[in-house]
Amino acid sequence: MITTLSLTSCSKEDIELTNESQNTEAAFTLEQVPETNIISFDLPARGRSQGGNATMLSFASIEDFVAAAEELEVAIEAHEDKFVAQYDHLTDDELDDMEESTQFDSRAPLRQFQQTRSFSNSLFNSYETKETIWLDDEILDENKDPSLDNLFEEEEMVLLNQDQEVMIDGKVFNFGHPQLNYEIIGNFGESILKVRNDEDVSNDPNIITTSKASSSCTSWKRSWDRDNYAHNKRVKRSVSIRSLPFWTKSKSKVESFRKRGNRWKRHRTRLGVGLQKNLKGSACFGATVRQGYKSKERKERKERL
Repeated sequence: MITTLSLTSCSKEDIELTNESQNTEAAFTLEQVPETNIISFDLPARGRSQGGNATMLSFASIEDFVAAAEELEVAIEAHEDKFVAQYDHLTDDELDDMEESTQFDSRAPLRQFQQTRSFSNSLFNSYETKETIWLDDEILDENKDPSLDNLFEEEEMVLLNQDQEVMIDGKVFNFGHPQLNYEIIGNFGESILKVRNDEDVSNDPNIITTSKASSSCTSWKRSWDRDNYAHNKRVKRSVSIRSLPFWTKSKSKVESFRKRGNRWKRHRTRLGVGLQKNLKGSACFGATVRQGYKSKERKERKERL
């Protein structure tokens, strides 16, 4: 059964975070996500590896991992709402200008999360670097869009390291390969290296694999298109589904971009999005088990899920 699992944390604590800008006064409150630790495994020197270590976040349970992602998403939404509410009289372009002049950072909750946990090698950091390079391209070639490399959202990227690894309930998960998910249950340094090197792990008792796709059902998939709806403005629309061993998520997403000078920037405009889900049996064919439709109100955003 393809489904979406929504879990929340029972242990929460408010902490006050403040944007650096003196003009926006964009203070926001981020609920304390479940407890996380930094864990590091020594890697043997072999093949492409010169040794070193694999550093990642560690969560006590699946529930904690999911709750962390959900709470970060809520924090970003609240942070954005407060900024836009101050300037709801401005046009889209004026709102972009205001964001630049006040140095408002829409991703501040994610940076604060990383800073408080001293986690510097996240997938989010890697993605943001690639995104900056992509936006500097005058053509904005969609085939170079860094979001094509993974189906995680920003609030999930900060929970994974640059190799798309995370430890949950004493197991290391690697989601960074195009065909398989990997679940590592022992001999961690050696096993992590095998997965990173694309070695044959079919007979390794410490590594469990699950397919991202099969002949009858695709569990990781994205379709998208773009529309140059105005001069030097573009919108990208995408629909995707991705299935972790413990959490399947489907989403529709709209992102807006505006060209300024020779580069592109993520652009604020009024966006809305809807998602219809058709859930089927475990064989992924035959009659629909359940249908669902979810819609979000329109807001002044650079992107909407």
